[in-house]
Amino acid sequence: MGDIVKQLDNPIFIGGLMKSGTTLLRKLLEVHPSIFSGLETHWFGDEFQNIHAPDENKRHQWIKGFYELTDEEEKTLRKQSTNGFDYLNNLMNFCARRAGKKRWLEKSPDNVLHVSLIHETWPDAKILLLKRNLLDVYASWKKNQKSQIRDFLEIAKDFEATIQLFSSHPSVFIVNYERLVRET
Repeated sequence: MGDIVKQLDNPIFIGGLMKSGTTLLRKLLEVHPSIFSGLETHWFGDEFQNIHAPDENKRHQWIKGFYELTDEEEKTLRKQSTNGFDYLNNLMNFCARRAGKKRWLEKSPDNVLHVSLIHETWPDAKILLLKRNLLDVYASWKKNQKSQIRDFLEIAKDFEATIQLFSSHPSVFIVNYERLVRET
């Protein structure tokens, strides 16, 4: 297990408002023969970032189960990682290599709120931000009872500010949901 953390090609991050189509975009990209993807890790959360937590850490237990890691593999990944960002990189590189893939993709809707952090940590990463008609997003939220309108508008305002701030960044690509569905 000495080469468990071998670096692969630059990662891809997908972000967007919840219910904006980020899962659809992940599903479309993960069929590529070179791209490995899994479910949302929420790598930016405190529980994930605490890589030196006891084995009972729920997020790490979930990661181990979902990514089908043995106890030894998961402990080795944590031991070889200096922080949570390093752990995510090592975890995804390991899983991608195990699957015979050259690149990994991480999709968590809140990635949209961490574009600067992604760029600082993975300077060559590609960041795909999904943009969907806000009325359609809210309708989906409301149907799933995710949020009240004022909470949604606050989150949507932060998302739109991020889109404006990073729209001309060379590593950030804005993907229009409606166009993606029409012209897959």
